[in-house]
Amino acid sequence: MVSQALVEKAKEFHGHICPFVVLGLRASEIALEKLGLARAGEKETIGEEILAIVECNNCFTRALNLIKALRSKGLTIIMAIHDLTQAYRISDKILMLNNGKVFTAGKPEEVLTPQNILTVYGVPTIILKEHKIIIPAEII
Repeated sequence: MVSQALVEKAKEFHGHICPFVVLGLRASEIALEKLGLARAGEKETIGEEILAIVECNNCFTRALNLIKALRSKGLTIIMAIHDLTQAYRISDKILMLNNGKVFTAGKPEEVLTPQNILTVYGVPTIILKEHKIIIPAEII
């Protein structure tokens, strides 16, 4: 379970407690554990600082502002995200999973292709590269 100290630190860092902030914190801990980067609740340094953020609710705009601020300080950010357009817009590198295993990894334009998205998510898509937007093909 997420410690109260971690919840308070997240509140201080994020500005408030969102409805799913504890769920997001726990997901971050699990992600770090699975990557072997840290034990739950601890910060690990591997040549640079690493921060995991999982934003689970409608507060994503604040999360994006936070991510940009942290990146400007040279921090590496690990995010679990299912909004492919946002992943495309803010990521330097993407690790795409399929059934819990790495399917592919690389730059957003290499990973987020219509074929990869179709294979992993089963959804035909159109990618508007000039606007960094990924949409289901059935919408157009």
